[in-house]
Amino acid sequence: MAAEEHAAGEWVPTAEAKKAYHDLARIIHPDLALDADEKDRRHGLMAELNDAYSSRDQQRLNKLVHDFRNSPDLVKGDSVGDELVRASRQIFQIRRRLIELVAEKAKLLSSELFDLHLRVNAEAEEGRDMLKQMSGRAQVHITKSKRRLLNLQSVNAAQEEYVKERFGLDIEDFRKN
Repeated sequence: MAAEEHAAGEWVPTAEAKKAYHDLARIIHPDLALDADEKDRRHGLMAELNDAYSSRDQQRLNKLVHDFRNSPDLVKGDSVGDELVRASRQIFQIRRRLIELVAEKAKLLSSELFDLHLRVNAEAEEGRDMLKQMSGRAQVHITKSKRRLLNLQSVNAAQEEYVKERFGLDIEDFRKN
């Protein structure tokens, strides 16, 4: 069955993906919650886990496993040590999220879309609407292309008519074979 799915181009989860999914599902399943708030939180995590698995995102699966294992919420107890561990884990999560945000920002700032955004803003400061200009140029190209297509179609039709009159051959017969 898995070989058939693989041949059909469907995703066959790796052993690593299956293990990550099942390990985390066993840990976060909503039925294991002790109260209603925890059950709701686990339900959300389970939905995110299912989404990552069904979208074939191994990296996201690994991140979910890592995040949950290091979650401050897993530390139970009210002692000073427990509070310290929770605080330490929260700081770690915040630092890691900041690193992710910096990387996302760098990726966005180096994208072609952001470059276009900067050019559009620069043109707007000078009183020009760059997107409107681009749209106008695209419309001109479309109009020219349509005109060229019509011209080629009429030349083709004239040539077919010429061959039909001159040689008595219908080119459509050759296209069918």
